[in-house]
Amino acid sequence: MTTIPAIFVAMGAAVSIDSVYEVKINHFYSEAAALALEAIGSVRTIHAFWASEKMVQKYDAYLEKAHQIGKKKSPLYGIVFATQYFCVYSGHVKIY
Repeated sequence: MTTIPAIFVAMGAAVSIDSVYEVKINHFYSEAAALALEAIGSVRTIHAFWASEKMVQKYDAYLEKAHQIGKKKSPLYGIVFATQYFCVYSGHVKIY
């Protein structure tokens, strides 16, 4: 019996969960990019009202939210790689 179907099942589950995280992360990155574009477009106004620190804090908040969601991906990858290595090594054991 081959271990390839088990690897495909593990990867399919991981990709479905990971895609949810990626959508959320990309949403925060697009919000941060829109904020940066707005700040660059109105740099004179931001400088005139001394609002640069506030804009940086908003930008940093978007990136921090994306980072918090990104940290949830590490255990997922750990489970996937552990499953893959287990399947590969158990396949080698069956050969010998």
